[in-house]
Amino acid sequence: MLVLTVLTGVVDAVSILSLGRVFVANMTGNVVFIGFALAGASGFLLSASLSALAGFLFGAAVGGHVVEQLGAHGVAWSRSCPPASSSWS
Repeated sequence: MLVLTVLTGVVDAVSILSLGRVFVANMTGNVVFIGFALAGASGFLLSASLSALAGFLFGAAVGGHVVEQLGAHGVAWSRSCPPASSSWS
């Protein structure tokens, strides 16, 4: 879990520095940046944050549809990967 956390932070750090204030691993920052852009803060592009958020929502919808279509038979990998929260108990 710690490795995934570090990797997510690295991906976001690289994306925010190279893509012009856009997060790609976490959407919370993009929602904040949308608020800054709507408030008129300089340096924040509404289109960049909205496109990242739209891409995330599209990917989540497609992923959910694929998992739903596979049903219980096509997701054997999910049974071998218990939720991360169970490792904290």
